[in-house]
Amino acid sequence: GLLSELYNLITSRSSSSIEAGLSAIIAIARSRSVKSELVKKGVVKTVTEILCNKATPNPVIQRSMEMLEALSTVAEGRSKICEEERCVAEIVRRLMKVSDKATEHGVTVVWSVCYLFPDAKAKEAVARSNGV
Repeated sequence: GLLSELYNLITSRSSSSIEAGLSAIIAIARSRSVKSELVKKGVVKTVTEILCNKATPNPVIQRSMEMLEALSTVAEGRSKICEEERCVAEIVRRLMKVSDKATEHGVTVVWSVCYLFPDAKAKEAVARSNGV
């Protein structure tokens, strides 16, 4: 029940609720089983939508990148990140534009899906984002 309630927070329209929900989810997303459950609930898609919204404030972007970093440590998370076409491209677009911490989280996600556990879709998204 707790994960569902926290998920509801990150789907709200309030930046403060989204940030609070992401912070709480990140705090409890330590185990593989919790991360897998979050992926099943659609957190990757929701966070991608948050990243794609140009009005999203920087603290929420930073938390979103941190959430994706946590999910990229499990196979299901990496797979969903790569399936969500806009996700990797939006991470790359946001690199170096938000904060040092957001950049670190974003680089870790990109490194995870492109090099540690290579995925052709992720590499193509990064290449397209960089105009290559």
